Amino acid sequence: MKICKTCKLEKPETEFYRQNSPYKKSHSNCKKCENIASVKYRRDRKKIDPVYKERIMAYQRKRDWTKHLKIKYGIDGKQYHQLLENQKGVCAICGQSENRKNNYRLNGLNFTRLSVDHDHITDLVRGLLCYRCNAGLGLFMDDVNLLSKAISYLTKPN
Repeated sequence: MKICKTCKLEKPETEFYRQNSPYKKSHSNCKKCENIASVKYRRDRKKIDPVYKERIMAYQRKRDWTKHLKIKYGIDGKQYHQLLENQKGVCAICGQSENRKNNYRLNGLNFTRLSVDHDHITDLVRGLLCYRCNAGLGLFMDDVNLLSKAISYLTKPN
């Protein structure tokens, strides 16, 4: 058992982080107090240091996005960038670049992140689409017959 220097509560050794040193001593604050102090430090530093704030936020956006790609589509950031290069940074359907937020640089060029389009039955990635084309396919439920009917409707005379 050990007493935390911050909350003054006696807790088991497992409630304290171990120092990464040859002596393997535990920290003087419990895990809960260490986490609270760490969050407070980052929050305070973000307020006074705009460079730190932007660096942390960029890291979190990138980490969250690549984690999302892996979990939802089974691809990593490199595979996404390869698809983007193959499509020359434009939508696979309309050929337009995305005009929304989430801009980033790749090989010295500016791009806006395109949506990952995938087959909802097989979960295989088909390509990258702009928001409008991706939403359009989604609203037509990826149904080829329904899309054919929409084309017929659009091409028939009034």
